[in-house]
Amino acid sequence: MGMWASLDAMWEMPAEKRIFGAVLLFSWTVYLWETFLAQRQRRIYKTTTHVPPELGQIMDSETFEKSRLYQLDKSTFSFWSGLYSEIEGTVSNLLLGETIKLFNTL
Repeated sequence: MGMWASLDAMWEMPAEKRIFGAVLLFSWTVYLWETFLAQRQRRIYKTTTHVPPELGQIMDSETFEKSRLYQLDKSTFSFWSGLYSEIEGTVSNLLLGETIKLFNTL
């Protein structure tokens, strides 16, 4: 019963709070989905250490290894950059919402 009571309480909230919550939830859901996909790709970068046969005619082993290591570094940077951006966006939206509330009370 506790879950239904919390759902009822959510619908009793003002529309702007529900919309704000939905936007934050959507933003974090997209971030987590993209992170999941990036981690799957990162696993491939880690485990594929030899040139695939399809690229054998185009790329030598040294170029492939440099590219693989670059992609690993890029995926690490992208993870931390994305996490920072998501947290920064969430905090700034929360602070902006509090600032708007403060000005509305004046």
